[in-house]
Amino acid sequence: MSAAEAANAAIDHLESMSTLQPDLSEQYQNLVNLYQKKLWHQLTMSTLEFVSVPSATLRTTAEGINSYHALFEKVILPIDKKINQ
Repeated sequence: MSAAEAANAAIDHLESMSTLQPDLSEQYQNLVNLYQKKLWHQLTMSTLEFVSVPSATLRTTAEGINSYHALFEKVILPIDKKINQ
């Protein structure tokens, strides 16, 4: 998968979760905006803040998997070398 394809997949996932979880839409859209602007440090900090309250943010994706697992695989792993820069 190319970097562009990975970026598109990450953004698609975040937007899908934003639609699937309307109460978390603002947080997911914030992650989308940071990702699109390539603000890696801010994305890191926002992601950490987002997952720091599992009782409020841990959900299931449309595919039926843990939302944190999907966030890690579809958003974090493709950019792991850029995280916190």
